[in-house]
Amino acid sequence: MKQTANMTKRLLRLLVVVQFLLLAGHTMAQNITVKGRVLKDDGQPVQKASVLVKGTSNGTTTDDNGDFNRFCAGKRTLVISAVDFVSQDVKINNRTNLSIRLLAADKSLEGVVVVGYGTQRRRDVTGSVASVGEKALREVPVANLQQALQGRAAGLEVQRVGTKPGSGAVIRIRGERTINGSNDPLIILDGIPFEGGSLNDINPDDVASVDILKDASATAVYGSRGSNGVILITTKKGKPGESRLTYNGYYGVTSVRTKYSVLNAQEYIAMRDMTNINPYMAEEITSKANGTETNWQDLMYQNGYVTDHNLAISGGTAGGSTYSLGGGYYKETTVLPGQDFSRYSLKATIDAKIGTRFKVGLNTMNTLGLTNGSQFNNPMFPLLTLSPLMPAYDSAGGLVLSPTGNTTDRVSQYNPLLLKMEIRTNILIKYAA
Repeated sequence: MKQTANMTKRLLRLLVVVQFLLLAGHTMAQNITVKGRVLKDDGQPVQKASVLVKGTSNGTTTDDNGDFNRFCAGKRTLVISAVDFVSQDVKINNRTNLSIRLLAADKSLEGVVVVGYGTQRRRDVTGSVASVGEKALREVPVANLQQALQGRAAGLEVQRVGTKPGSGAVIRIRGERTINGSNDPLIILDGIPFEGGSLNDINPDDVASVDILKDASATAVYGSRGSNGVILITTKKGKPGESRLTYNGYYGVTSVRTKYSVLNAQEYIAMRDMTNINPYMAEEITSKANGTETNWQDLMYQNGYVTDHNLAISGGTAGGSTYSLGGGYYKETTVLPGQDFSRYSLKATIDAKIGTRFKVGLNTMNTLGLTNGSQFNNPMFPLLTLSPLMPAYDSAGGLVLSPTGNTTDRVSQYNPLLLKMEIRTNILIKYAA
């Protein structure tokens, strides 16, 4: 019995030693040194970011390079947080090197808006300010900045003037403010009054944000010129870091959805016979006898297109100097021939820091806009009023220059097919020969 009791004690002691060794080995295997770097979305380091072991008070902060070093259990989770960034939970999973990227927080009250000649946090602004960011401006492909602003800000009214390519727009902030004077708002482009030009001259792809000052507080900075409101346009600039090459483009086709309902040949004959004012022209009599008619809308309408291409390169140095260079090409045609609008744009910005107190910059924007067809006075009128009995071409295949149903209108009316470039070219060649 005594021998059995000694054996039992020895076994118990052995089990205790083995259990102690296993626990020690398990603890040593779990505690590791974790190194890592916290970066912004653009690759720049996040300084003074908090790195905390979840559920504990064990933590540290990142240095100027975004690096941190922490001794903790390999199965724990780190909570990474920083001002103006979204907090992120990262599981260690026994990894010794971590690379963490934090996303910028989208806080409307913390956003920075342009007011006057400077910027303020949105929560500190006491006046009425509406802001339209780059993402909202690029949601829908548009021809100009006016169309991009339509329906984007409360109190801002944008009405397009005309339907021709390159047509401008009437902009009103909180309606009409005067009867005899101008109601146009003051436009500020990168801190400089944009006078004598049109918003058509600004490439929407070059715009980073638009802020609208709507109340009377705008006059405190701009005087009476800001009485109708102020539109502050901020264009894109380079950012510190590696050079970035970006391209943005699209191509679209436009076509006629619904045609105007006009009289066909039989309905036109019934109307002429009932009125009996003007006699039929010789060509109309021939068309009545042959049972032919002309659909002027079918002859004129064609597919239009809209295309936009933008290429830009930007970047900067670690010292804070930045640059950007971009060019754009836009063209829009319509379903009516002879009408189109083209815009060529070139923009360059350079901001160079000289020491810690001085900064030298260059901002240049150059635009060339070409509008064709603006000289044509209402080309839709002849399409809807010409006689369906009049032919578009004569027996020799030449164009009938004035296919009207009476002699009175022959002086003022013209064949709308003259708007087609290839037909005009053939006529010039014919007369030149």
